[in-house]
Amino acid sequence: MPVLLKPFLWLYGYCFAILIYAVFLMVHATVRIEYRNREVLKSRQNHIFSMWHENLLGHFVVFTRYDRDFVWLNHPFWFMKPIHIILYWMGTKKLMLGSSGNSGKKALAEVIAALKQGSSTMINPDGPQGPTRKIKDGVLNMSIETGIPVIPLKITSPTALTVPTWDKKRFPIPFSKVIVEYGEPILVTGDNMEASRKLLHESM
Repeated sequence: MPVLLKPFLWLYGYCFAILIYAVFLMVHATVRIEYRNREVLKSRQNHIFSMWHENLLGHFVVFTRYDRDFVWLNHPFWFMKPIHIILYWMGTKKLMLGSSGNSGKKALAEVIAALKQGSSTMINPDGPQGPTRKIKDGVLNMSIETGIPVIPLKITSPTALTVPTWDKKRFPIPFSKVIVEYGEPILVTGDNMEASRKLLHESM
């Protein structure tokens, strides 16, 4: 991006980040959050969390502040600037910017290195552009490369609004109930990759 446009990018990023994050905080303060099977997190200090792209808004409502070191692999596109800022406000230690065709392999390698050093990460295996609920290899390769199991994560709310996006994101409404369900850890190896893919799909 040209240097002269960067101030406008930051202005856009912070203005929308403040507005969007305020909405997340407001909804978080009003919803009733029920955690299920949270005890699986006691097995180790860091994790690879995997969640469908449709649950992203629910994730931002529930986890307004992380309680552990997190790194994220995220889109490098300029219009994602507000989300990048919000992720830092949530306590993300580092953002690795990359996606398919945009330094994705390099960014994935950086996430794997951070995982080996004790950080956790969240990945949407059907992102960034779908198809929906189709698991790509990235999350499986993370587990193979690091020896860290994948924790399936499901966020549901019976009264959530459906946003007209490609993935039909679900947004919890104020004063509703949100269920956060952790699946059993899945340790992926070169020998069980396809079986792990199927199990992960069923668990999210």
